[in-house]
Amino acid sequence: MENLRTKKNEESGQRAGFVMLMDMGISLTASLMSIILLRFILNPFAGFQTFVISWLAAAAVCSLIACLTMGTQKIVIRYANLRSIGRIATASLIKCVLMFPVIYFLYEGQRYSLRLLTITDFMATLVLLTMVRVVMIVIYDDLNKNVPSASISFCVSTASMTRASLS
Repeated sequence: MENLRTKKNEESGQRAGFVMLMDMGISLTASLMSIILLRFILNPFAGFQTFVISWLAAAAVCSLIACLTMGTQKIVIRYANLRSIGRIATASLIKCVLMFPVIYFLYEGQRYSLRLLTITDFMATLVLLTMVRVVMIVIYDDLNKNVPSASISFCVSTASMTRASLS
């Protein structure tokens, strides 16, 4: 019994680690998409490459802090609800709130574009993280459509066999 618990805890930890890596990748993708969008809207400024590297580094660190703070890696796909979406939104907001002052003071001359970039990054992170969760829930439900009927019939047959052996 103890081995089963240990194995289950290890699997849960591995799953949480995978979800955290997935969230970090999605968050960095959202930050990169925001930078690309900003690049098309505004003219690049001097030191743009350094700014991009700084922005992505800050996004990685702040995303990690936000994910650990809100526990988004613990959101189980089949139990996701509005509260878990709220935790994802709060994690996205924490990421941007932590990133903004760091980048704001490093690049004081680009304040307008930084505000726009921060808002775009927040929205892209929120939409992408939520969209991935919703797609995963839909895939999970599609894969398990036939499983409940098989598991119910298995439970019924096991229960009837148990009753018959007790009689």
